[in-house]
Order: sequence, then structure tokens, then C-alpha cells
Amino acid sequence: MPQPKLQFLVCLLVYTLFVRLLPYVLMNCDIKTDPTVLYYPWNFSPLTAVCLFGGAFLADRRMSFLIPLATLFISDLGILAITGRMEWAFPTGRWAFTYISFSLAAALGLLLRSAKQRGLRIRAVASGIAFEVAFFAASNYLVWVTTKSAPEPMYANSLAGLYECYLVGLPFFGKSLLGTTAFTLMLFSPLGIRAATESGDESVTGELARVRVKQ
Repeated sequence: MPQPKLQFLVCLLVYTLFVRLLPYVLMNCDIKTDPTVLYYPWNFSPLTAVCLFGGAFLADRRMSFLIPLATLFISDLGILAITGRMEWAFPTGRWAFTYISFSLAAALGLLLRSAKQRGLRIRAVASGIAFEVAFFAASNYLVWVTTKSAPEPMYANSLAGLYECYLVGLPFFGKSLLGTTAFTLMLFSPLGIRAATESGDESVTGELARVRVKQ
């Protein structure tokens, strides 16, 4: 049986690490990376797309969860190593939510396993967009809840403060939405599927082939 090529998934995960860690490296060099400025790809990450793709195609379902969560954990350790600040790498009350959320993204990918290849791309993109919208709504609310009682709260303990929290998060959300859509379209394209499946079959009526990770 031919071995699948997973190099492109590895490259995407390395890119995810790069995007998450680079701002902290630049801050250490006194270079500001304003999220409202387009030149830095804040949150333009393939991680959600990889979660969906892994859930849909990886033969070992455990790997569907392990790969994205390991990527998150390594990047969080990298943030801690670069900044020395635990509250940035593992923010109280929020880091567990992030890990659970991307586990749910992988679970959404598992739901795509029953799909035929016809329509799979649209379903994958719709799943990615739905995840990003839900994650934006829940994560920003959690930021507001966990910081409003701090000695120096980031946002006021009011609806105006909650509105401001969502407003500040919009630049990140926009790039997350664009990144997830772009990478999902790429991974779930006929070329992406052919490159990562065992059979390489592009039939639109056959069952989806599964990727087996080399041990």
C-alpha cells in the first residue's frame, strides 16, 4: 500500500507556529505589530482547516485531536519561553477553553467522514466559518468576563465594555475567517484530497479515503 504524503500538513502546522510566535519575537525587538494593520497576518492560520481535514481524513481518529492540540501546546510553550509570562501563554480561565474549542473543530471534521466528495468542500467551508463565528463570540465574551474584575480591568463591567471587547477583537476575527476559508478551500480541493489520501481517487461518488500516519 502506498504511503501518503503528509509533508504539506507538517508545513501548515509549522506555519501556524510561526504566525503565533512571531509577534512575541518582534515585541522583544521593540517592533510593534498592530492587529489593525494588514501587513502582519494575525490569526491567518490553517489550524481550524487542519482540524477539519484531520477529522475527515486521518485513519486514526486520535491523531485528529492530537495533532492540532499538540501544535497549540508547543506554540504556547514557545510564547512562555519567549516572553517568560505564564498569563500570556496560558491565560487563566481561557487556555482550557481554547483547547476544548479546537477539539470541537476536530469533532466537526469527524462529522464530514460520512460525506461523499461531491459537496464536501462546501460543507467543510461552512463548518469552518461556523466554528470561527462561534469561537469569536464565545472567546471574546470569556475575555470580558475574566478581565472585568481585575484590579485594572481591560474593559468596563457593562454592555459598553462588552461591546468594546468585541470591537477590539474584530481585526483578529476577520483574519481568522479569511485564513480558515482559504486553507479549507485548499485542503479540501481535489488536489489537496488527492495528495493526502491513500488511494488518490478523485471520484465524487466514492467513500473518502483515509490517511494513515507513518509510525
